Amino acid sequence: KTSNQRSHFNLPPEDWAAERVEHMHRTEWFLVEQSLDSLSTKLVDMETGCQGTENRTCLCEPCQAAGNYAEGVPGFPWIDERTEKVSIRFLIFNPTYGQYALTSVVFFFARSGHIWKRIVVQSFQKDPYGQSVLGNIVVIAAFAIWCLILLRNFCVE
Repeated sequence: KTSNQRSHFNLPPEDWAAERVEHMHRTEWFLVEQSLDSLSTKLVDMETGCQGTENRTCLCEPCQAAGNYAEGVPGFPWIDERTEKVSIRFLIFNPTYGQYALTSVVFFFARSGHIWKRIVVQSFQKDPYGQSVLGNIVVIAAFAIWCLILLRNFCVE
């Protein structure tokens, strides 16, 4: 297959590119309420481009939105020559510490076929002000210092 002509060079992606979500052309949701068989069938449909769905309806959402949901109508694979980035995101709650962690696993595809991966974890407290009085004072003091520094930079520049 010939490679498509993209403007990106064959260099590793910047770290900020893993956190940015833009130009989402294909979004699929895998929900916890769905059965494992249904999720694996949907993943196979996405991988094969709905080939081999003669006896059933294709389960991937873009095929259904495009009207290719009829039995036996082929769709398109979810990763092809034009794919630049695949992002998998999930939210985890740690009840012991009262923290959420948004985990992003991002794969970047180069024209040469090289695949770079980035794993980004962003955590935050469920209730940042639900600590002790001393903890709240520290958080408020840090916020006040940050505002003063921001105001100083604004005045200087």
